[in-house]
Formats: sequence, structure tokens, C-alpha cells
Amino acid sequence: MTACGGATARRSTAGHDSVSSRHVRIPSQVTDRSLPRLRAQLDGLRADAPERPALRDLLVQYLARRCVESLEAGHPLEGASQFAGALTLYLPADLPGALDPRLVPCAKGVRDALAPVGDEARVMAALGVLHHLHPSDRGVAAERQLLQAWSVESRQSFTNEAERVASLIAVYEDLVALLPLPEVVDRLRGLYVERHVALRRVFSVSQMPPPGSLTREEYRTFVMALGRTAYDMTRLYLRVGQPLRALAALADVRPSGEVDRRILAALRSVEDSPADGYLELAQLFGREDPESALRACRIGREVTPEGPRYALCIGRLLALTGELAGALAAYDEAIEASPGEAELYREALEITEESLRQLLADEDLRGAREAFRKARRFLRDFRRAFPSRDLPVDLAKIELLMGMGEYEAGNIDQAVERLSASVSAKASKEALVQLGVIAERRGNLDEAVRVYRRALDLDLPQREARLDGWWRATILEHVADVHAARNEVSRAQALYSEAIDTWRRTLVSRGSGLSADELASGQLRRGMVLEKLGRRDDALEAFRSAIDARPELRQTYAQLLSYYAADARLNEALQTYRSAINHSSIPEYWKIYYAMWVVATQRRTGDSTETTAIEYLRDVRGDEWQNRLAKFYAGTMPYQSLLATARTAGQRAEAYFYEALNQLAAGRIPEATDLFRQVLATEMMGFFEYDMARRILAQIGSTSAAGAQRAP
Repeated sequence: MTACGGATARRSTAGHDSVSSRHVRIPSQVTDRSLPRLRAQLDGLRADAPERPALRDLLVQYLARRCVESLEAGHPLEGASQFAGALTLYLPADLPGALDPRLVPCAKGVRDALAPVGDEARVMAALGVLHHLHPSDRGVAAERQLLQAWSVESRQSFTNEAERVASLIAVYEDLVALLPLPEVVDRLRGLYVERHVALRRVFSVSQMPPPGSLTREEYRTFVMALGRTAYDMTRLYLRVGQPLRALAALADVRPSGEVDRRILAALRSVEDSPADGYLELAQLFGREDPESALRACRIGREVTPEGPRYALCIGRLLALTGELAGALAAYDEAIEASPGEAELYREALEITEESLRQLLADEDLRGAREAFRKARRFLRDFRRAFPSRDLPVDLAKIELLMGMGEYEAGNIDQAVERLSASVSAKASKEALVQLGVIAERRGNLDEAVRVYRRALDLDLPQREARLDGWWRATILEHVADVHAARNEVSRAQALYSEAIDTWRRTLVSRGSGLSADELASGQLRRGMVLEKLGRRDDALEAFRSAIDARPELRQTYAQLLSYYAADARLNEALQTYRSAINHSSIPEYWKIYYAMWVVATQRRTGDSTETTAIEYLRDVRGDEWQNRLAKFYAGTMPYQSLLATARTAGQRAEAYFYEALNQLAAGRIPEATDLFRQVLATEMMGFFEYDMARRILAQIGSTSAAGAQRAP
């Protein structure tokens, strides 16, 4: 299947508007987490959608503020990336009039930070923004002209004209991607013509390059460039939504090569029959340049809105580039235009499932719920249209994914509903175990055992048979935990031992087929069971094996550090932290939590000799929730201020928990106990803090009980 190919039935949809444009709500605020989804919504809107300016300006203002924060924190590349992200929210037709004055501090900071390192394109973009927002500022105008002149003069030493022009083209291609102002577009068009003329001269019959004057790579590059003048020129004018201007721009040159001939033919097709011509252009750019192909499809949709072809093209290309939220909106539009095509539903549902996974991984519950509702609607419509066909996706898996998302968000009743729906559609060990965990944590121990036993007896599908031992050991640990909670010590110990034997056979089996992630999680759980059996040395060996299986797996470090912090085991926590903190693949978001758990353990044990973790927290900047947590735990934000900014149950749970740790370290047990109980009351069962609060409360209870027994 090509990105834009595939036959679709035609049906008139005159006046049909983009589905996404009819369902966009302008949020009151933007966060790093919601930004990708909101950006996808903006990209899905038609150029004349009335919601576009308000949503665009909201996102621009957010990125402009984040840019300044990054620059002030000493992260110039991050700030420059946010500046670039803000600029690409504008359509070419928006410029320069719609530029937001709040971009000025960001633009100045990017100019000052990147000028010394010679980042011409982004500095030119910054100066372009400043010039158009303050056209009377002669200093900015002079600086802009000086940089443009320097860009030319600094390349005069290049060995040939074609190389010099190619180097300038690279700068202006980057610039036009950021800020496609008319003068920038004209400059790049002129450079393409210059390159073509220079290459014609180099490869003219009367003046072939002298032997040895070009390397093999230079020769190959120049030949390719000569054969894609029309390609590059069309790509440029697609960027500004005016591809037919490429025909006029190419009038004075003689494009050559098969690619250019096909591009010129497609441009003439656009001129004669736009309904087919834009699709032809999109197919020519295709996978090599999906951004240009996407622009061709979007223009085609604006020009010829009837039928699903361009919406389908947009959906496939957005899926290809990983922009799943936008792809879903486009598929929604395509299905609405042509509801009788089963293939559209199959593609849409596959992307919906992938989008749901991504949104849940990004902890974007609102976006995940939207994707889930869309999946259910697609499935309902598919059943109506094709009642005798099998569903194109696994309904049980989609229900399971949403159930896990609700669980992680602390919406336990909704999680039970979705997980139960998954089991009803097709029972799975994963859904049953999660239902068992919920029952166990709510104190419904008989129900927990019943569900765990059902999961234990359930046969795995043949394709998952390699995981039989993995699941058996996991479920045996859960059943043992329930018996331990009932104070049935002998039965619990026997089940833990059986789980250890199962792990031993599973993890050392040759040809087990377990992935690195599965080996890591298996060794981690084996270590936790060994801890429950009191075999700490063996547990430590298992934990090392878990890290060795996947050294960059953040979940392993999180499980270990939260476990050691709950038990106030400082030496083990520090050793684990030293291993974790050096992995660049682990996001800063997680390293903040790692550091807080180490600092909490240090405070409880009264040993703050090693300062790496607290120094990490003190260096955290920004206003995201985890950044505020870091400031609180580093002592630079009061607890009441932190709690006042908590907007969700999860944030309140974390605020209660980390203040409880402070109270515990200070010896104020009743206050700490009350706060830990408030953590449990949030039902944020998917949070490490929930498990840690349960464990610490159990320790406090055991200590109190022991003290009561010793009392006269």
C-alpha cells in the first residue's frame, strides 16, 4: 500500500468540513504533555477554520514562554527547538502579520545564544521575527543584512560555484522551513536557479569537469542536483501553498532527468485537473519527502473537497510520520465520506490502537479517551456496515489498554469496567491479573484469589506460549501475597517458593524466547520474591541480572529505588541510583523521582553524606508538576504552595506522599500516617507512591503492634 494510493469510491460531500475542525475546543492552558495532541488538532484544521487563530496563538505563546525558560536555565538548544516549534505553527499565509509579539524575548535569546556558534538558519529566523515585529528598529535591520551578506562572503573560498550555492541552499532550506517569508522564498528560488545554471556550466559538452577536479561523491551529488531542480522548486512552493508558481519559476531553466520530467508533468496535471494533479504530486514525493506529500494532499483537499481520497492520503502520511492524532482525524473524515469501504476501517482501527498506546504511554488520559471512543465508534460502524465480517482489530486488547490507562490515572471503577469488558470479549491473563490486583488492594481478598486462580488456569494463545512460565510465576506471587495478607504464613511461603522454582526454570531455559524486557522484569520479580523469603543476597543477584538484561530500562530502577526507599535501605538505594543516573536514555522526568527517593531515604536514615541526588533536585528548572515536586523536596517551595498547584488526584497523591516522608523523617509519626492514608484514599494504585505508602503504613503498624506487646 502506498502512502497515498488505494482506490476509494467517490461520493459527493460538497460543503463537507474537516471532522477535526468541528470538534476542536480551545483549552484554557497547554502543558508539555498536551502539546503534541493540540498541535495535531491545529494541523488537522483547514486554513480557514475559525478556531485556527486562537489555538495557534495559544500554542505559540506557550512555546515562547517555554523557550525563554529553557534559555534562562542554560539550555540554548532546547530553547531554539521550542522557538522553531512555535514558528512552524504558522501557515505561510499568516506571515508576517500574525507573528505574536510575545515571541520577541525568545527570538532575542535564540539570536544571542546561537549567533556565536554559527547557526545561520535559526539566527536568520530570529532576526526575521524581530525585524517584522519591530520594522523601525534599524539595528535589527542592519544585523539581518549583515548576516545575509556574511553568509555569501564566508563561502567565497569554496572551490567551485556549484558547491558555494549548494551550501547556501542548505541554509535557506532550513530557514524557509522555519519562516517562509516572501523574501526568504524568493531568495531560495533564486539560489535554485543559480545552482542549476552553475551545474549546467560544469557539465556542458564544451566544458566537462577536468579529471580529478571533483571527488566521486561530489560528482554524484552534482549530477543528482542537476536532475532535481523541478523537484526542489516544487517542494519550495508546496511549502507556501502555491505549487503552480513553480511552473513560472522553472520557465527560465531547462530541467532534466526522469524525476524532474515527472514533477513537471504532475504540475501541468494540477493546472489542468486539480482533483487528480495534487494526488499525483503527493505520490511523487511519497515516502522520500512525506512533508511535501502531505502539503500536496492538504492543498488538494482544500481545492477538491469531494470524496475521501485526500483525507485518506493525509491520514496515511500522518501515520507514516508518527502523527497519530492527526491521522485519526483524517481517517474519520475519509470514513464519513465513504462509509462502505472495509479497508478504511481496518487502517483507521490499527492506527487508533497504536495512538491509544502512545497516548497512554505519554500519560495523556484525555487524548486516550478520545481515541478509545473513536475506536468504539469505528467498531460499531464497521459492524453495521459489515455484519458478517470479523472485526479487524482485537476488541479485548483495546478495552484492556483503556482499562490500564484508567487504572494508572486512579479511576479504579472505570478501570474495572473496561477490564471486565476486555475479559468478556476475550479473557486474558493480563486483564484478569489486573482485576485481581484491584480486588486485593481494595481488601476484597476472596475475590482477588478467585480472579488470580482463573488467570492461573487460563491457557495462553499459541503465539504467547513462551510466556507460560513467566505468567505462572507472576500469578503465584500475587496469590502468595493474598495469603500473606491473611497472615497465612506457611501457605504464603510455599507459594513464594513455588514461584521461585518457576522463575528458575523459566529464566534459565534455553530457547525460552523471552525478550530483554521480559527477562529484566522476570529477574526483578524473582528478586522481589526472594526478598519476601528473606534471601537478600540472592535477591541482590537477581536485581543485578535484571539491570544487566536491559541496563537502560527505567522501570527496573524505579521499582528498585521505590522499594529501597520504602524500607529506608540507603546503601542499596545509592548503588541503584548511581547505576540509573548515568543513562542518557532515561528521561529527566524519571530522574527527578529517582533523586527524591534517594533523598527521602537519606533523611529517614540521617545520612546525607552523598549530595548527588539533592544537588540534582536543586538544579531542576521549569514549572511542570515534577519540577515543582523537585523544588519542594529541595526545600525551595513550601508544601502548601505545592498542594495548591495540584490539579489532579495523582498530583495530590504525590504531594501528600512526599510531605508524609518529610514528617516521617522528622519523627512525626501521626502526621505522616494521616498523610500516607490520604495517599491511599486517592486510589492512585498505579503510582509507585501508592505502593510505598502501603508498605510504610504496614511498617508503622508492625512497629506500633510490637511496642504495644512490650508495654507492661
